[in-house]
Amino acid sequence: VWLDLCACGGVAAATCRVRKPLLALALRRCGFEATPGGIAVEVSRGGDDSVHLHAPDLPPKRAARFAERFSAGERASQRLEFGGGSRGGRRVALAVAYAPPPAAPPCVLRLRAGD
Repeated sequence: VWLDLCACGGVAAATCRVRKPLLALALRRCGFEATPGGIAVEVSRGGDDSVHLHAPDLPPKRAARFAERFSAGERASQRLEFGGGSRGGRRVALAVAYAPPPAAPPCVLRLRAGD
């Protein structure tokens, strides 16, 4: 809906810090690119329709604490599951902004993460 509204209004969609893995996947599918920084994660289907996250580039000690970056409310509302290693999911970046595709109009509408 958000992308349609931006298209109808003639503005380019852009984001601030994205912390939702499924939103990050959708943005990537629409041609958005993550800005530098953030955390590279692998997103795959977990048990009971949850979303499994794996951060393959983090050192073991930081990877063990990766889930702590998400509040209990975020983990519950997004049905996030951590641990267990790689499951061959798609890679996206979290905790970064996503820039619109190069062909987007020059006027940019900013959306706060979580909206």
